[in-house]
Amino acid sequence: MDKHAANKAMPATVLADYWLDWWRHANALGRASFEWISVSTDPRSFRDRWLAALGQTVDQYMRSPAFLEAMQYNLKALTSPTSLALYRRLT
Repeated sequence: MDKHAANKAMPATVLADYWLDWWRHANALGRASFEWISVSTDPRSFRDRWLAALGQTVDQYMRSPAFLEAMQYNLKALTSPTSLALYRRLT
């Protein structure tokens, strides 16, 4: 019986093979990333690039219409006198 036929007979083996393959690929990607980082001579330049990208992403997110709408809703809920009255009734 070949490997494919044996795997069909045991579904747990198929699942285990799938996860092992996934971890092998993740390991290969991790090693490639580690090699790239270890080639870099100055970790501060890597940190600066990462922080710049993070800052740009956060800036874009905080200027998005969904975020601004959520902030407006939350600020209105916090400053609304009716929400205060409801809080007082619950406590």
